[in-house]
Amino acid sequence: MRSEIDQKIQSFIIARNGVIDSWPASFSEDFDICEGGVTVFDYFGEDYKVSGSEQIVRKSKQLVYRNH
Repeated sequence: MRSEIDQKIQSFIIARNGVIDSWPASFSEDFDICEGGVTVFDYFGEDYKVSGSEQIVRKSKQLVYRNH
């Protein structure tokens, strides 16, 4: 999902000669993952893991900068 978003962001930047007037929210709609419950995709969010109580949780609450 991040890869697809990356391509769209890069095309947006190129089409506007590098001028960005605003950025969209980094998260999208909720989505259902199997029986693990509803989660939210956040471009800057840490990856998910299964906790000891078998809940789907983020590995960390810290934001992750992925575009070095």
